[in-house]
Amino acid sequence: MAIRITTTHIWTKLFVPIIWISRLMLVVLAIFTLDFLGIEGIWAVILGFIAFFGSIIIHGLYIERFYHIIQTYLYVTVNLGTEISMQDARYLMLLFAPSDLGHWYPMKGIKELPKEIRRQALLDSAARIYQELGVSPSAPKDWENKNDFKAKDSPNSEIFMEAFSDLVSMLCKLAKADNYISKEEINIIDSFFNDILNLSTIQRREAINYFNRAKISDTPFEVHAQRFFQCHRNNEELLESVCTLLTNLALADGELSAEEEILINQAISIFGVFGQAYREFRNAYRFNEQVDEINKEKKYAKILGLNDEITYENIRKTYYSLAHKYHPDKVAHLGDKMRTVAEEKMKIINEAYEYLTLKYSN
Repeated sequence: MAIRITTTHIWTKLFVPIIWISRLMLVVLAIFTLDFLGIEGIWAVILGFIAFFGSIIIHGLYIERFYHIIQTYLYVTVNLGTEISMQDARYLMLLFAPSDLGHWYPMKGIKELPKEIRRQALLDSAARIYQELGVSPSAPKDWENKNDFKAKDSPNSEIFMEAFSDLVSMLCKLAKADNYISKEEINIIDSFFNDILNLSTIQRREAINYFNRAKISDTPFEVHAQRFFQCHRNNEELLESVCTLLTNLALADGELSAEEEILINQAISIFGVFGQAYREFRNAYRFNEQVDEINKEKKYAKILGLNDEITYENIRKTYYSLAHKYHPDKVAHLGDKMRTVAEEKMKIINEAYEYLTLKYSN
């Protein structure tokens, strides 16, 4: 592909020397200022250090971030041939950066932007899980060559298999949280299998079997989360990445349903960590504290499973059914973690019940 040389492209080549020149000029300016003010001795040294490190902070917080926004813009427009605005480039840089000040690592397969941003965010978080599970890059190929998905002698395959079944099951339970798995959700999970895990035909068939078994299984989401946690309790980064993956899957359609939020809260409670995507969601929406009354009623109706006409009798009936099903005493024998999850769920159910009974009691 021909590389289009643009003003922006040339500007990035000059950016690093400009940064260091600006730092040097700031320090020199500080020295002249101190001399002009007649400040000497220890105060001159202290203020000089403040000027130097101040320039680094300014560089880190603003200048370097702007530099990576430009790099993101160039990658998408030149390498992928897709026109986007600088605002979209800024959003992409922040979305894919491993930290606020980190570099943007472009994901393979970005074709349509910004329409595909949510899907790429999901794949990006899934890729981190794959890496943190300790699976070597050659493992999938080894499994394929041996015609054995489980291939116990493949690099790190055992630790991968310990978590893979429960991870796929959690994705399935989350996808069907609203009693319907959309085609979009299936495509996203399939992208996880193909684009991130790079599964062969045999491996993909095994993964689909896990998914289909979870779809009809009565084993609740929190049991899969608990088993996953038992295997990887010491890998906090992995647990956080799983929370991020779950949140990105839930947000793939642009919103987080009440059922999905309950399951993500269960994972957070069991793992004891927040995923980056969920943290950003909470910061942005504050758990829908300012949502209007219509949406609030819809949210609470979903929590109680009221899909038909909402009446006072239906509210009471569904509440008592859910209270019996999720009472903390029923899972007390499974340990404090599971009891905490049940208590959190009952708290949400009680909140929905109180709101709806107050509204429909007259």
